[in-house]
Amino acid sequence: MATRNHNFRFNLDHDEERRAWEILHSECVEQDFKSQNRFVVKAINDYYERHLKEKAEPYLSSYEKEEAFVERIIKAVNSRLFENLPQLIGQYILVSGLSGFNVRTSQTNSNTMQESVPEKSDVLEENDLLDFDAF
Repeated sequence: MATRNHNFRFNLDHDEERRAWEILHSECVEQDFKSQNRFVVKAINDYYERHLKEKAEPYLSSYEKEEAFVERIIKAVNSRLFENLPQLIGQYILVSGLSGFNVRTSQTNSNTMQESVPEKSDVLEENDLLDFDAF
């Protein structure tokens, strides 16, 4: 087995180095990785891979931020849609099922009264999905 040894020093007077020391010795690292050595190797490889991507594509972090923003918008719209889905289905069924429905009933005094379906605009209230202030 070909192994190499390299020592690192952490100056605890420097915030960045103290933070690295604390992360290296944290419970999370102990639980999630087989060893501190595996954590350091993975951290170095991930960091360098990211460095090369940013070097090749200077706007990589901007693209990632934009993509995350779009994902948040999609999640918000989907959750809002599914929250209002039963109401929308009910309104659709009510409007489509009753459109053009006229009933004539007679009262005891032989007067004729006509019931008609309210207009679609009366049945449909303001659509919450189009309320962009809620986001």
